[in-house]
Amino acid sequence: DHVREAQRQGRIGARARLQVEIHRVGGIGLPRVDQREHRPAILRVEHGPEAVLYYEASGSHGALGRLAAAFWRQFGGCTRTYGDLCWPAGLEAARLTYGANLHNHPRLTLDSRFIVVWGHNPAETNVHQMRLIIEAQERGARLAVIDPRSTDTSDAADLHLQPRPGTDAALALGVARVIERAGLCDDDFLGAWTTGADRFLARAENYTLERVSSITGVPAASIEQLALEYGRAKPALLIAGFGLQRNHSAGQTMRAVALLPALTGNIGVAGGGFQYANLTSHCLSDPPLPEGPDGREAIPVSRLGPGLLELDSPSVFAAWIEKGNPASQNPRSTLVRDALQRLDLVVVVDQFLTDTARLAHYVLPAKTMFEEEDICTAYWHPYMQLRAKVFEPPGEVKTETEIYRLLAGKLGFQTSYFPRTTEEARTVLRHMFGKSREHLLEALREGPIDPSGKGDVAFAFASSNSNPSPSPGPSRFSTPSGKVEFASEEAATRWGVDPVPD
Repeated sequence: DHVREAQRQGRIGARARLQVEIHRVGGIGLPRVDQREHRPAILRVEHGPEAVLYYEASGSHGALGRLAAAFWRQFGGCTRTYGDLCWPAGLEAARLTYGANLHNHPRLTLDSRFIVVWGHNPAETNVHQMRLIIEAQERGARLAVIDPRSTDTSDAADLHLQPRPGTDAALALGVARVIERAGLCDDDFLGAWTTGADRFLARAENYTLERVSSITGVPAASIEQLALEYGRAKPALLIAGFGLQRNHSAGQTMRAVALLPALTGNIGVAGGGFQYANLTSHCLSDPPLPEGPDGREAIPVSRLGPGLLELDSPSVFAAWIEKGNPASQNPRSTLVRDALQRLDLVVVVDQFLTDTARLAHYVLPAKTMFEEEDICTAYWHPYMQLRAKVFEPPGEVKTETEIYRLLAGKLGFQTSYFPRTTEEARTVLRHMFGKSREHLLEALREGPIDPSGKGDVAFAFASSNSNPSPSPGPSRFSTPSGKVEFASEEAATRWGVDPVPD
């Protein structure tokens, strides 16, 4: 933690940090630098508002970032990307399976007797989790790591399986087959709280140890050992990482893995569960926004380069890029750079002169997380936190909110949506909490809070009740059936995949 904090503080005073605007004179279609405010309006008139791409990644995120919509709605909409580079296939897989992206409080890792870390390396990417895993081991838990690579996490494992990349679904189905044949399925849980388990197990029957071993490259004995230890241990925790969904069949892979905790009855119990994403703190409403179109979500973020080059009706002629560096971060980065270089106008808001910023006609210096008060949500623990303002932005640095307010004024838009002071920003944040919970903004000054009120055990109702409620509500899974879905017709309808993971 101290190392990470030192790195963050180092960004504030870094010699390479941008503190003034940069104008690249003579860019294509941009003969004069004083056209920055007017060029977007010209493009909107000539080609329509969707000729402008608004690209936002995840740097320096906070609740106030949603105010960007107040500008783009008044602009008439824009072209946007959809998805992200981190974890969307896993999020959708968990939603289709369990109805929501929730998991137990991380501290309940300590109650686990067997922990599976699958496609994840918390020793380097989530050190808080690794600390809990090690303490659980000290209390007698065993750790299995599934990762093609040897990592600091696998060094701590009692069992390390190294499947060929992209073969995790076969491994999960093979594990399910061993569990079922050993009589380790939780039949009471399956009968009360799931649907389609028979279809899933029928598919798993095709994944014999010999077949799975030939597909994955993992010895049959190791697969069997993993399945038996996981099936027998109570409670057992399965932690899945982003590595599982870095392939073309990512959604089905994540569904196959996510179903193993349900198969063994490890849902709704402390120390068990499927841990991938916990979005309980993502409960804020939108800020006050004007009426108006949001534009079109037209380009998958993973295909930004090809998408920009292929898109028409209308084509994109300009891009506004903030909180990200797609010229080096996105797939097929050469195509991304080529596409950006063809645009009439590129504006980048960033703290440093990144690869993307070097392609821009205008670079506006961005704030750091220490230079604006805001609220941050989480994706591993359930807490919402106040991000206090510690320093004033140096030089010409402005917050994104201030940049939009000034640009809106230049274009004749309503500027009242964009707070000018910290107190005005707090008013916006209170609105996002809603009347009944606006007091939580003040409570955050005392420390992080869990606003969900759902408790430490995700889906605890599945352990305490014998059967799901007959109507939608807090005592059933938020899936169409109200149960854990081993076979998802929604997955088939929405994504054109087999209802049963394969």
